[in-house]
Amino acid sequence: MKKKIFIIALALSLTMMSAAGCGSKKVTTVTNEGAQTTIAQKVLPPGVEYTADIGKEFIYENENISITFEEIDQTSKPAQDGRTCMALIFSAVNNSDKAITITMLDDFKVFLDGTEITFDKLFSAVSAATATQLLEGMTRYDATIEKGESIKGFVPFQVYGQDWTTMVVQYKPDAENSNDYIKYEVKKSDIKEIFPN
Repeated sequence: MKKKIFIIALALSLTMMSAAGCGSKKVTTVTNEGAQTTIAQKVLPPGVEYTADIGKEFIYENENISITFEEIDQTSKPAQDGRTCMALIFSAVNNSDKAITITMLDDFKVFLDGTEITFDKLFSAVSAATATQLLEGMTRYDATIEKGESIKGFVPFQVYGQDWTTMVVQYKPDAENSNDYIKYEVKKSDIKEIFPN
């Protein structure tokens, strides 16, 4: 009898633990002192791919945001190591009834000829500094937009090598709540050189 009660209790506790973790995943981080912190993160279902063009407004209806990928700028000459700094210029209007957060480091991915540029190669202090200097008066596209507000800003990044044919930019306009993304195809002829000679 005790064994039967134990098995039922075990099954019940496992069911409750799995239900409590449903829809989230746990991420463990280690601090300098060796202590561990566990943080629950949402696991989001696969999203919808939308396609839009540079220079044209796209309305992401799920959150009622108007988004425009205005241009892509080259902010440096190619360096000896092959690195070229660039900046995506985006604007958005929040037509919803709630605040929307844009986090450029989490919301954007860039692919060259089908291969994703890894995070460690995509963003750098150099690309951020050159964009800040050349796009004077413009802020980074990284903010919380309150209802009815708008933003125009840049996303600095870098690519290595000049031998690519097609660049694809993916932007998740509501990365906290959805895996939906907007896909933009960029040709070399779309890139505007703004770096000094």
